[in-house]
Amino acid sequence: MDEIQFVNLIDCNFPYNDRKTAVGLIDQANEISENAMFAVLDELCRCPHGTEVSRNTLLELVDIWADRIKHPLGSDFVFVAKLMIENNLWSVEDGLSLLDKVTPFKGLYAALSIVLESAEDIENALEVRAEKIRSDWDVGL
Repeated sequence: MDEIQFVNLIDCNFPYNDRKTAVGLIDQANEISENAMFAVLDELCRCPHGTEVSRNTLLELVDIWADRIKHPLGSDFVFVAKLMIENNLWSVEDGLSLLDKVTPFKGLYAALSIVLESAEDIENALEVRAEKIRSDWDVGL
């Protein structure tokens, strides 16, 4: 399975309450790509509306994700994911700072998605910065 197929498989369809399958998907993502790993984290910190899953289950799955991620920004994103699971947001400035850290890692689109939802960005500063990053990645900068 490639990255796109994997992301489509888990998009709004992550098996939060089936621990064995959830951990298997984390492991599978780890074999596919860094972006697939961040797509899993995106699912963990942004459950679809109406999904019944406990906060403890989500935090436990994030800890499992954290044990497997080898990316230098892993701990930054664990912090953000846990904030979001606890229904807390951080400042737009913190989000912009994290976007700057993501910039050199071409193709981490799921990481951008997490940051975009991590703050109440009324002026769309995060979206503007993320769009610039996507554009630069797409043209090979």
